[in-house]
Amino acid sequence: MSADKNQRGKNLQTLEIIQFIADDVEVECRAVENVVRLLTNDNTVAFIARYRRHETGNLEAQKIRMIQESLEQVKAVESRKDSVIKSIGEKITPDIRQSLKYARSLQEVEDIYSPFKPGSKGTLANRARNLGLDKAAELISRDSNIENLSAFVQPGKKGLSSNAEVTKGVQHIIADKISKDKLACNLLKSMFENSRITLETKVREEFEKETKYKDYHQSSFSVKQVKSHQILAINRAEGEKILQVKLNCPQNLERIFLHQAERQHILISNRSS
Repeated sequence: MSADKNQRGKNLQTLEIIQFIADDVEVECRAVENVVRLLTNDNTVAFIARYRRHETGNLEAQKIRMIQESLEQVKAVESRKDSVIKSIGEKITPDIRQSLKYARSLQEVEDIYSPFKPGSKGTLANRARNLGLDKAAELISRDSNIENLSAFVQPGKKGLSSNAEVTKGVQHIIADKISKDKLACNLLKSMFENSRITLETKVREEFEKETKYKDYHQSSFSVKQVKSHQILAINRAEGEKILQVKLNCPQNLERIFLHQAERQHILISNRSS
């Protein structure tokens, strides 16, 4: 009975993935299911487009490649979910598990995992903590007067030798706290969702004749509308140094976020104290 239940769960998950890819690339589920099966059996995009048209509904190679890219994205997300679940271990709750189940991007998974990240000993924030600057960060949260930090200066000690070094260490700690706070992350998401932010791509001159990423040689996308397979392709092309990628944000967005983050950090400190 347990085996049957697990199999039904896997089948349901597969159907959800097929539906997600179908919505992502705007292709019928049956065609996506067949393409995924053919790709899983090591058939190439060119072979499927030429010899399996009856199974794909006559999809062109470009659409099949989009399905392939979306599938790769899904696999990467599912793999990361497994790693996160193992890392959280016994601390995981039903709500966290449910949130991970419905996460469809690596960023969503990382946002869920953020409060549980142990943090590398070598991070700038942890180096500052090892210098005893946690208390300084708490003080600056309650009183932004920079002179309050002078008591933490220790001439000759790296990281504490000047007011500027102490200030920088405190900034690393505060930034680390904000980046792991759910309310602060939700604030940033809300600002992005309500702002006009675009992603621009431009091919480098030496690759103008390249055709694999021709759809992105000179393009602009709203971050609200860009598809997961497009992000995957853009990231890959940028990694191969074929594309130049730029994120355009409204000029006042940084100012608004810094103001809100400062207020938010005071709330974070009060919740943790």
